[in-house]
Amino acid sequence: MQPLRATIRFALEADASALAELRWASRSLREQASESKESFVKRFVHWFCHAMRTEEWHVAVAQPSVGQIIGCMYLRVVETVPVPGVSGRAWGYVTHAFVEEQARGGGVGTALLAELVHRSQSLQLHELHVWPSTAAVSLYARAGFRPPEAQRASGEEPSHVLALPAR
Repeated sequence: MQPLRATIRFALEADASALAELRWASRSLREQASESKESFVKRFVHWFCHAMRTEEWHVAVAQPSVGQIIGCMYLRVVETVPVPGVSGRAWGYVTHAFVEEQARGGGVGTALLAELVHRSQSLQLHELHVWPSTAAVSLYARAGFRPPEAQRASGEEPSHVLALPAR
């Protein structure tokens, strides 16, 4: 597939409705059936506008020269508990990577991730974590993400992604 020409930029509050539409499109039919689209969009827009007013969320978006946003990727900054001798430290969680189906395979996901990695470096984040779908593992591996076991084998401080299921 040919690379798709799209501008990669950071989202603004004005993008809230378009991002709500992408989030809706990314969810399963079962999830969509649990709430009306109108209700979800309203709730998402409220959440997003609040999130954009904090320094905790950064959202990269892909937008062709003409048309709506076709892809997005979110970065959540998580401040760590204070460490002796370190004035501040945080890590990042990369989440909700989504590219519309017709735009997949053209480098949009790679460009979105590169933008978030660059932002994480400017924010001096300690590390980035991601919990990718099976289909997205290769995207993150190409960008240098490694499983905790590979970090341990190289002698680096390991990072772990563990989850406690809801009951």
